[in-house]
Amino acid sequence: MFPRDGILWTDAFSFSSAAQIQEKKKRNRNEEVKDFVYPTILVLYSLALVACGNAVSSTKKPKAAATEDTTFLVTQIDPASGSQATVPTTVTVSFTEVPNRETLDVVTYYSMHCGSEIVHAADVDALTGYTSVVLTFDPIVVSSGTQCVFSVASNIQSESGQKLGGTRTANYSIP
Repeated sequence: MFPRDGILWTDAFSFSSAAQIQEKKKRNRNEEVKDFVYPTILVLYSLALVACGNAVSSTKKPKAAATEDTTFLVTQIDPASGSQATVPTTVTVSFTEVPNRETLDVVTYYSMHCGSEIVHAADVDALTGYTSVVLTFDPIVVSSGTQCVFSVASNIQSESGQKLGGTRTANYSIP
């Protein structure tokens, strides 16, 4: 740009007056300010909402953590606690509601503790709309007077994500 007769020539074909150049600089500054200030205000406003507990809602809700709930329980273990001639090789467990199939079929969630020996279920067979399972254990040979405890892990969850609560064991005495 070069001045000539109060007019600033920017190239051979166009010219701008000093007032036009000042106006253009002012518009550019306003655009720069707008490009910086508006997003900054939006971020600060969002932070203020979060601090007040009025967070901007999202379309995705976080997945709820599994919690222990007294409504998802073992209703029956068969054979029930008591004296058994041998360690049971088949145990049936019934639940108050349908368990999540992914957690229901995990054989290590079902165990038989006899003295120092721990055996996990060899097979899990779901019955009756999955509200019951039949567990098969490999035979365990124990001496007379041994106490065995069958247990179901709390890791089993209902379809709604509730962890298994309540009593989940049966005690067997081998005479």
